Amino acid sequence: MAIKKQTLDYAKFPERVAAIIGKTFLIRGDDWDKSDSQAVLMIRDLLDELDERLIERNKNKRLSR
Repeated sequence: MAIKKQTLDYAKFPERVAAIIGKTFLIRGDDWDKSDSQAVLMIRDLLDELDERLIERNKNKRLSR
């Protein structure tokens, strides 16, 4: 049962991130609901919900283009 929930959470993740980013200044301009820093914190929280070790494990990895 836990695997099914985790699979659903992973499947929903892109939509949840897109919803957050869609409310930022970058996308909506002056009609923004969330500051960029708020959005980053919300996305970080989503990542922590998926796997609390994920950010720590990847903090020193190079970013791909």
